[in-house]
Amino acid sequence: MANFRGELNSYAKNNNRVCFMPRLMLSDEHWSKLRSIMRQERIYDKPDLRQTVEGILYRLRVGCPWRDLPQEFGDWSRVYKRFNEWSKKGKVVNIFKVPDRGSVNPTPLGGRDGKLEVMQNYKHGGHTIWDCKYHLVWVTKYRYPVLGGDVGLRCRELLREIARSKEMIIYAGSINRDYVHMLIGIPPNLSVSKAVQFIKGKSSHKLLSEFSSLKKRYWGQHLWARGYWVASSGNVTDEVWKEYIKNQKPDDPDDDFSVLS
Repeated sequence: MANFRGELNSYAKNNNRVCFMPRLMLSDEHWSKLRSIMRQERIYDKPDLRQTVEGILYRLRVGCPWRDLPQEFGDWSRVYKRFNEWSKKGKVVNIFKVPDRGSVNPTPLGGRDGKLEVMQNYKHGGHTIWDCKYHLVWVTKYRYPVLGGDVGLRCRELLREIARSKEMIIYAGSINRDYVHMLIGIPPNLSVSKAVQFIKGKSSHKLLSEFSSLKKRYWGQHLWARGYWVASSGNVTDEVWKEYIKNQKPDDPDDDFSVLS
């Protein structure tokens, strides 16, 4: 296994294959640490173990079907079978759930190169491990300041319920008098546009049916203005987004301003 990296490079060269994404993530130092962790999880150190782990990491990065795994990682069914077994027993998360040891840019192995991501806070689907956070803002129609008082509190409650029904997660947010602002996690099987359409549509219908003042103001049955603003969290940490949302204040004092948790 020591020559595994060289063998893969030789394979790509001999087959005139150009790799636009690095297929290998683990340095020898990373693998040494990871192998000891896997032993603690009672994963047998087979000769092709590193090859299997590299195949799993490649598939999680690229998102390709298991059947389309490059041949360099061995038989795809063997890689999938091990991943499935480890996932069911919680070993996949435990392998990468290692506390930081003071590194500047911590990785699950306590390194500094940032090649691996901490997986302990990732969400799990049937065949996916994901962490997709988006920064969402949308406004009321005509920018009417109607989200104060009981309307704002009920709106917050509805947004939480609607998000949970589609396995979305609200990490932080605020409801001001004329707009909604959220940091939200959306599962990969749901597009951002569909998620926003669902959230806005359901919340608008509920609020208009429950508050006569809104129904009178918006006789056309549309509480929210068309469109929305969205950005992925990117290189900005979640803590920065949460602090930004938390510290938002309206121009004038507003006792009904509420923050989502």
